[in-house]
Amino acid sequence: MPDLVASLDAHALERAAAVILADELAQTADLHLPGCRDRHRGRIEQAIDLANRALAVTEQKGGDAGKDTGKHTATIAGARSTLVKAHAARARDARHGAGQLSLGAQRAPTCEACDDGWRRVEEIVAVAETSAFAAARMAAELDNKSAWNIARLAQAAARDARRIVHERNHAYTFHADPGFSFGEGWYLAAAAVLAGVAIQIEPGKPQTPQAERFLCDAGLGSRLVPYRSRPRANKHLPEIVARAFREDALFAQRKLRAAFLGDAPILQTVVDWTERRLVGVSTDRKVLLWVRYGAHHPTRNTTYPELVELARRVLAASLVPVLVGDRVRDGEVPSGTVDMTLFWKEPIFQGADSSSSSNI
Repeated sequence: MPDLVASLDAHALERAAAVILADELAQTADLHLPGCRDRHRGRIEQAIDLANRALAVTEQKGGDAGKDTGKHTATIAGARSTLVKAHAARARDARHGAGQLSLGAQRAPTCEACDDGWRRVEEIVAVAETSAFAAARMAAELDNKSAWNIARLAQAAARDARRIVHERNHAYTFHADPGFSFGEGWYLAAAAVLAGVAIQIEPGKPQTPQAERFLCDAGLGSRLVPYRSRPRANKHLPEIVARAFREDALFAQRKLRAAFLGDAPILQTVVDWTERRLVGVSTDRKVLLWVRYGAHHPTRNTTYPELVELARRVLAASLVPVLVGDRVRDGEVPSGTVDMTLFWKEPIFQGADSSSSSNI
């Protein structure tokens, strides 16, 4: 192809660019089909390259233009017209690509992958802006209504693409629906305490007031932002917390204890509720055994035999096993344990006036 292009004159280059572009723009309805989007981008780039070559040849042979001034002028105008249309098509395609990639980047499994994805989004946005500028420059050279209309479409696509970056949601969502684990909210609060992440609370849900109170009590009021769509993926949170503990575990632990427990006394209602369930239990140290049953990652669920074995080992160490989490399945509550499963469904932990920081 390079040898063929080199052998063509400016008019032939301009015609080849126009034909490629016209053929490609006639097939935009098929861009959703597999492989068509990549082909479209490649053909648009080819049309831009050929049109630019045509202009370069006319400039190099400017001294010979007098032999056929009409053809020379028509070639320049044709190449510029092709460039306006091709750059507008590239700007629109870049806007589409930025939008698609931003969806995947925002839901990436790690912070690093998320940020890397958004850096690639910005690179694509820069392509849209470069093409919008080139389209405007060609339209100014042509100075006709059709060219300016097409250039304005390219500018609109570039603005839309840039808006995707400007409107990126940096916050993580605190889910306040009882259908979600409140434990995820603890991870989010911990990440905010240790790394300063932004938080948005799911609005209008049964536990929205408790979530807000919990976060404010933990000193995170300044990290709250208005709720918006497309938040970051909460799957980042455990790694953010773990990173802080790897750097300085003792400091991280003390910081979280100060934020979540503070100096305030435990609510008397919580003390009374707990003592009623510990009647007859020794005052020895206790171990919480979390019982888990969920559809998400079912391989992480508790099995009854392992629960029995864990309880046996805790008792053998002269400790008191306290069961928390989901209701025990597939057998009786192991002997010697204290059953506090489904504690969060108790009325004292559901009221709007109950601090979520006491939901432990």
